[in-house]
Amino acid sequence: MGCDTLVALGTVTADGVTLFAKNSDRPPRECQRLVQLPRRRHPAGSDLRCQYLELPQVAETAALLGSQPYWLWGFEHGVNEHRVAIGNEMVFTREPPGRTGLLEPISTGPTTAPS
Repeated sequence: MGCDTLVALGTVTADGVTLFAKNSDRPPRECQRLVQLPRRRHPAGSDLRCQYLELPQVAETAALLGSQPYWLWGFEHGVNEHRVAIGNEMVFTREPPGRTGLLEPISTGPTTAPS
């Protein structure tokens, strides 16, 4: 399984609007909530706790809207106030996996919901 993402820039669409589309190939009954977060300022030296990592937090984050699986830190896809869109994808590679990623302790395959 994998995901599909499509982008059509405004220079090639009939009305000049950029289009972003993504399917997430998740189980059909998996709940994904829509999350809307405001622009935020963060204290200097603060950290951001991800699923398995803690990273230094930036000074300010943009307002955003994203689709989040109920069991996961982060989003399948979303867009921020600057119209920057994201969509996560499974990447197939011959490189050895790292010890820890944002979504899995060891990158051994697709992330699946806990049972």
